Amino acid sequence: MEKNSYKILLFNYYRDAELRGADLILRLINHAENQNIQEKLARHLADATRHAWLWTERIRALGGEPLRVENGYHRRLRRKAGLPSNFLDLLALTYVVSERARTRYAEHAGRDDVAPETLAVLREMQTDEKAHLTWITDKLAELRAKEGAVKVDAALRRYRGIEAEVFADLQEQERAALAETGVGHLLEARVDQLSYGELQRVMLARALARRPDLLVLDEPLRGVDVNGERELYPLLGDVVRGRGCGALLASHDLLHVLDGTDRLVCLDREVRCAGRPDEVLEHAEFARLFGSHAEAYWHLRRCTRAPQLAA
Repeated sequence: MEKNSYKILLFNYYRDAELRGADLILRLINHAENQNIQEKLARHLADATRHAWLWTERIRALGGEPLRVENGYHRRLRRKAGLPSNFLDLLALTYVVSERARTRYAEHAGRDDVAPETLAVLREMQTDEKAHLTWITDKLAELRAKEGAVKVDAALRRYRGIEAEVFADLQEQERAALAETGVGHLLEARVDQLSYGELQRVMLARALARRPDLLVLDEPLRGVDVNGERELYPLLGDVVRGRGCGALLASHDLLHVLDGTDRLVCLDREVRCAGRPDEVLEHAEFARLFGSHAEAYWHLRRCTRAPQLAA
């Protein structure tokens, strides 16, 4: 896996947060009766959708694809907080989310390994978030005068508390997943300083932090040295069994696949054979596909065994 993969995954999380934020702004627009506030919200909505598009462009520039994030920051926040039903609650939640976005982008921009193209996007978003917080602060001041400071400040405290819990939970899950994959010490490490083996473990941890029912692994040992292969494949088996999740693995590394899975599908533009590894080894299509190597795989299968991945 190329080192851009981590950045692509991170930018997909940023993209998802902007899209979910846009949905929140749209709900605010539907509750706003004041024309001036509607205009500010329309600008805020345009910024959020543009931010999502800018992250889409960065993802594609790195060779990635935009992905749907099923259990990201906004979804967890909505589950925890519920859906605000009035303008004050919507505004308070929007303010808290914008605070987090500004902080997150400022921290990222402050790293010394940020590409110039990414830095330009981060700086633009910091400028926009500052403007968003300014107008929301002004509107909250108006609501304090109209509805009372106690009511407004209570809404802000509530949503700040909920947001802090959600963010802390995400961080704890990430720390636990890094520890589970043996790289807990790399929490603050720069991606460009990781070995390919370390990067694979970090990427696996990021996937595990989402508590998946199914892990989809595309060439998980690519770029990893021999020692790393010996450690990483058993780790995958341990994780799958420990988590009780399934694993779908695509690989050209047939020896590891034969030793580490309980069902194998051989593809050559179409399904050529499928079944348990021992069954596939005896299949005529397997012999046809791999020729003289098929017998060698048959013998190696019986000499080397690795922990199996669950189906």
